[in-house]
Amino acid sequence: MKLFRISLLLLCVVFFSSCIAERGDRDCYGRFTLYFEYKPTAANSNTVATFLQHVHMVDVFVFDQAGTLAYYRPSVDQANMRTTRGGTRSGNPGIDLPVGSGAGQLSPGGRYRVVVWGNADRQRNSFGNPTQLNSARIGTAPDGGTPLHFGPGSLRAQSTEAFWITIPNTINEDYAVMQFSRAHIEIQVFVVGASETPTVNLNGVFDGICFNNEVSTARIPFSRLADTNRLTPPVSGRPQEEAEFVSFYVPLFEENDQGKSLVISNSNGVLQNGEIRIADVIAGTTPPNINVGRPARITLEDTNVPVENVQIVLEVEQGPDGDDMIVGIWLPGWIQVGVRPPF
Repeated sequence: MKLFRISLLLLCVVFFSSCIAERGDRDCYGRFTLYFEYKPTAANSNTVATFLQHVHMVDVFVFDQAGTLAYYRPSVDQANMRTTRGGTRSGNPGIDLPVGSGAGQLSPGGRYRVVVWGNADRQRNSFGNPTQLNSARIGTAPDGGTPLHFGPGSLRAQSTEAFWITIPNTINEDYAVMQFSRAHIEIQVFVVGASETPTVNLNGVFDGICFNNEVSTARIPFSRLADTNRLTPPVSGRPQEEAEFVSFYVPLFEENDQGKSLVISNSNGVLQNGEIRIADVIAGTTPPNINVGRPARITLEDTNVPVENVQIVLEVEQGPDGDDMIVGIWLPGWIQVGVRPPF
C-alpha cells in the first residue's frame, strides 16, 4: 500500500513537471477573464446594469506590445458574454480570453493592450477583416451617427489612455474589468425666431474613429435643415420657446478644438453673425454684438460624469432690411441625463 502511494505521488509530480515544462496541455495554463461594465457616475453606480442596458454587442481587439493584433473576437452579443469564472463576479458580462502557445492564443506571461468597441454597426462600415483593422472606421453621418461605446472608458482626440493586461505565467487565474464610455457626443442646435427654416452647417467634424483608439484627423462638413420643431431646453429663469431644431453626432472632441464651426444660412445666404466657432461658444468669447448666456457647466475632461450632448440655442431677429441676424447665443450647460445612447 505504501509503495502504491509513493508511486502515485511520483506520477503526479512527473505529470505536473512535464505540463509546466512543455505547456502542451491546455489545462496546464492559467485563465484570464475580461469583464465589462460602464464607467461609474455620481448619479449611477450600478455599472454592470448600465452596461447591459446600452451595450448590446462588443468587438474585442487584443494587441501585443509591438502593436500587432494577437487576438480578435467580433460580434460578441450579450448571450455570449459568459465566463467560466465563479466568485463574486459570477454572471457579470465578460469573456474568457484564450491562453496558450498556439495561433490566436495569448502567451502566458505576455503583456497585451486591449481595445473593445460596443454597438459597432456593420451596415455602416464592415471591419471583419482583421488585417485591415488600422484602417477600419465607423464614420459619423448626418442621419444621426452611430451610438458607439468604447473601452477603456475614454476617447478624445488626444487620448493616450490604454488598457493593458498581463496573462498569468502559472496555472493561476486572473481577471481585469474594462469600463466603457460613449465614443460620440451629440451637438444640438436650436434656432429661435428665424423668418424661414435655416440650414445649419457643422464644419470640421472628424470623419470617423479608427478602431485602434485613434480619431481620424480628416474633417468633413455636415449640412442639414433645422426643420424639426422643438421647445428650447428648460433653464431656470428662462421661458421655453418654440425653436427649429437639428442635431449631429460627432466623435468626442477637445473643448478648445478650433476646427469645428456652425454656419447658419437661409435662402438669402449666411445670416448676419451666422458663422460661429463652437470653441468660442463654449468659452464665451463670441463677437461683442452677440449676447452670450453661459451658466456653469462641466467639461469633457471630467470623465467620471457622462456628457451626452452640447445644446446651443441661437436667437434670431430681423434686421432693418428684414434679413435674419443672430443676436444671442446661450448654452443650457453640458447636459447630464444618465448614460442614455440615442437609440
